[in-house]
Amino acid sequence: MSKKPYKCSQCSYACRQSYCLNQHMLQHENDQPKPDKPHRCTVCDRSFTTLAMFTSHCNSQHGNIKSTKDTLIEISAIHGDGIVENLQEFSQ
Repeated sequence: MSKKPYKCSQCSYACRQSYCLNQHMLQHENDQPKPDKPHRCTVCDRSFTTLAMFTSHCNSQHGNIKSTKDTLIEISAIHGDGIVENLQEFSQ
């Protein structure tokens, strides 16, 4: 029997206990590219992966989304004018 029976499937790492391998595998997860975050808040410069998360952030952190006109202009530039109309309806 091997002294280090738990082997990583992505590199040459090996260990004696399964929890050590589980901890090691987190490093490989961290090596994965981060998802794009195209929705950027112009008030605090945070970015979000989805429009829903961005909208929720704007409403909870900065008040009603209608008050962030710069953000709506930026969204319009990225997604087209139709998305701004949807956001304005959503925020009412």
